[in-house]
Parts: sequence; structure tokens; C-alpha cells
Amino acid sequence: ISGILDLRSGVALAKLSVIKASAFGSANSMRCYYNIDEFSTGLGHCITTYMGDGNPLPSFDGEPYLLPLGSGADAIADARLAVDEAPPPGDWLSGRLWMDSRVLLARMLAGAGDTRAAADTLAEHPPGGDDPAREWLDAHRGDLLQRAGRFLDAAQAFADAALTDATSVDVEQVRNLEKSGLAAYQGGDRAATVAAWAQAAELARRASENHDRARILGNLCRVRREVGRIEEARLAGEQAFALATDIHNEALATTAALYLGDLHMSSSNFDGAAMWFGRAHHLAE
Repeated sequence: ISGILDLRSGVALAKLSVIKASAFGSANSMRCYYNIDEFSTGLGHCITTYMGDGNPLPSFDGEPYLLPLGSGADAIADARLAVDEAPPPGDWLSGRLWMDSRVLLARMLAGAGDTRAAADTLAEHPPGGDDPAREWLDAHRGDLLQRAGRFLDAAQAFADAALTDATSVDVEQVRNLEKSGLAAYQGGDRAATVAAWAQAAELARRASENHDRARILGNLCRVRREVGRIEEARLAGEQAFALATDIHNEALATTAALYLGDLHMSSSNFDGAAMWFGRAHHLAE
């Protein structure tokens, strides 16, 4: 992770970057860059190298989040007061203030070691059944629980964030379901992982999010192999490879080929394994 404050133009611009391994290995990396030009006195934008404990240690996920520059009981008391004084959501600005004040308090409580109170703070939804606000708070609750190592609770929070009454599909639903599956995987619940990622892949297909769908199908190939659903794993891997090839994403195609090679090796199909490992090697050259 890295960050700089750029003052050359006379206007402050913060630049943060995260380079991390993919969720299931270090063969490929993800590079995320953030430009921030809005600041508020007493608040900072935070990224971290890892998210809680685990083996391997889980990489940072999500967007930079707000943290107070103060600390201790007085700062938490001030944050509680900000929550109490936040006006009920009525327009975009008041709605954002209502949500941000709760996220900030939750981060502070989590930093003080009170994960339960932090999660409870984010479990309160705005009045009026505002779906985007509810999804946003549930997703933050999932991030917080995942950082605390409460992976199965995080999986449920991300799944809650993906629930919506809307008839259309948006990319945040897909990604919250993907996060739900990853948290379930970290918590050892492979069945929940398969269910979440299968649903995410279908929603990605409906939303024509081909990059997301190719990545999710590749991960489904791996986890389905782990639970012994070999034929379903093969179909998911081959779909991932074909889709990644169609959209000219060599990194995703390489990953899918490696997963298919592992799959055939585990089934003692050495010719098939050699073919897929060969394709991965060719793509990586």
C-alpha cells in the first residue's frame, strides 16, 4: 500500500494505491488506485495491508474508509453525539450524513475492540426503507466483521447487502454476493461459498458484467472441486476460460486454465492437466 499528498496545483489531492494478490493465490495481482479531493477536519481516509487475521492473511478489500484523527473515549463520545444529532434522511446530503456518522462510529468502536457494538451500529437501517442506504450499511458491516475475523457473520452481512426489491441487477449486488462467498470460504463454509458465487455468476450474466462473471466462474471451479462437485467445477472453469478469452482478458483466462489444470490433476487426468497447464503457460508468456 502507498499514499501521497499532492499539493502542486494549490489544491490538496490525496492519492492512495493498493497492490494485492488475487483471492486464491499470488499468480496474479490486483492494482487499485484512489484519487481523493474531498477532506473534512479531523477525518482521514484509511487503507490497510491486511483485513484481520487468517491463513493466508486476507488482503485489504473495498474502498478507503473514514477514520477519526482523534482517539480514545472522548472521540468515541463525540462520534456518538454526531450519530444522535444527524438529521433523519430526507435528501441526498442528509442521507449521506446519517450513514457516514454511523460508519465512523462503527469504525471507532471496532478499533477500540468492541466489534459487537460496531456491528449493531451498522445494523440500524434508515427509516423509509431506502434500499441503497441499507445495502451500503450492510456492506460496511460485512467489511467490519470480516476485518474482525468473524467470517460467517460477514458472509451474512454481505448477503443482506445484496438483497434488493429492485427488478434490475446492478454490479454492487454481484460484488456483495462475491464478497459473501469469499467470507464464507474464509470461515470454512464451502457450501455457502458455492451458493453465493453461483448466484453472483448468474446475476453477472444478467447484468452483462463479463469480467466479474469470468472471475467468479473461475473461483467456482476451484471451490466446487474442493467439495467434490467435479463435473460442475469443470463446466464453471471452461465457461470462465471461454468468457475470459472472448473479452481478451489474459489474466483471467490464465487463472481459469490453472484451475482447470488442478482439477484434472486431482482426477488423475494427466493428459487434460497437461493441456490446461500448457494453455496457462502459453498465455503467461
